[in-house]
Amino acid sequence: MAGIRVHKLSASTLLETLIAMVIVMGTFGVGMMIYTNVVQRGQNASVVKAHVMVKDAAADALMHKRFLDESWNADGLMIRKTIRESRWTGVKVLEVSALDESQKSLATYKVLIHANR
Repeated sequence: MAGIRVHKLSASTLLETLIAMVIVMGTFGVGMMIYTNVVQRGQNASVVKAHVMVKDAAADALMHKRFLDESWNADGLMIRKTIRESRWTGVKVLEVSALDESQKSLATYKVLIHANR
């Protein structure tokens, strides 16, 4: 027993330990809030599909110059295309919306067009 050396380690004070715990818990809380926001705000496949369908419908209307109010069903979504006057003369607004079964808007696309086009 004569050969055992005893080293004295410096211990942290209670205040330092509490501050470290507060920092760790705060970091954990912020991380959980970020994770929850990412999970809740993440776009699901139906919203992405609705955006693609709406942009395709608007591009098709512009390419074929079909500026009529129309509605049709495609892949379980109702696509609604409307033309309305804007506040500027000679300019109209083409608005294409995708609605789900409960009439909730999933995607909307608006584009300005010249009336004499």
